[in-house]
Amino acid sequence: MFLRLLIWAIAALLIYRALKSWFGGGGSRQVRTDHHPPKQVDDDLVQDPQCGIYFARRNGVSLNVDGQEILFCSEKCRDAFAAQKE
Repeated sequence: MFLRLLIWAIAALLIYRALKSWFGGGGSRQVRTDHHPPKQVDDDLVQDPQCGIYFARRNGVSLNVDGQEILFCSEKCRDAFAAQKE
């Protein structure tokens, strides 16, 4: 009795899945149709030479050393770097 019920249940599941795929009821797969290009990155990351942390260039604190601009993540790192150079 249990085996017969199990066979009927499996057959019903197979029929259900076949009908669902034939009549377009896949549902779980979604295809994106809006192909927008990725947004432009408005800033890049630079590494602080003092502490090694990466930060956005626009948030950097600058220091000119021998005519070259060096960016730091904070005034604390900038001041520590300047103290080492002296």
